[in-house]
Amino acid sequence: MRGALCFICLITMLGCKNEPVSPRYPDPIAQSFWGRKVNLMREIISEQGLIDSIFFDSAGNVVLEKSHGLVRKTEYDSLHFPIRQLTMSEFRSSYLIKYTYEENVFVQHWLETADSTYRENTVDENLTEERRITYELDRNGYVLQSKDSKSGNRTVYKYDESMLLLSKITYQHQNGKELEKWVYTYKDKRLLECENHFGGLFYKKYFFSESGLIDSAIYKQFDVIKYDYKFW
Repeated sequence: MRGALCFICLITMLGCKNEPVSPRYPDPIAQSFWGRKVNLMREIISEQGLIDSIFFDSAGNVVLEKSHGLVRKTEYDSLHFPIRQLTMSEFRSSYLIKYTYEENVFVQHWLETADSTYRENTVDENLTEERRITYELDRNGYVLQSKDSKSGNRTVYKYDESMLLLSKITYQHQNGKELEKWVYTYKDKRLLECENHFGGLFYKKYFFSESGLIDSAIYKQFDVIKYDYKFW
């Protein structure tokens, strides 16, 4: 689904030595599916007749994405945290995803497996860490910024007084320029719109219905995208 539902890169958890507290997800789009009983969402680009299909489990997690030349499967734990992902496209990849955390730092480890067939018996000896995303948290578990070890890029998160996410901006490691921006608009704490820019250019804008689900979108200022749903 064209760079939209980026659940796996947007997860935080505040913890202590004994036990973690509830996660603080800085991703309003991901949260919009929790508890909605959506089984399938189809993204239809009207002018081109293209359809992407997104399948959800009963908890509202994206478990299967089918797009043009790409299939991606993801498994989660009980707290919506992704723990395994397989991507099948021109280049196959398979990852286990593990987590470490301290009081104000949460780290997501992407461990590439030698086995790309998605078998469950992959052993730790066959894993190599290909990527690490480090999140800095405030004392309540909200993400302040994150850094990707693979690209070196840094992402900064801004909230309103109610701690609703207002923007998420990624800056390039090499020159500090803005690479990608997400801006969120609310009414009475309900998400209305979400706009995405890439390289300073408009990329996509989502509009949400009163039910809380995505109703439609504009892609690169030309294509109108519609969504339909099937429920559990």
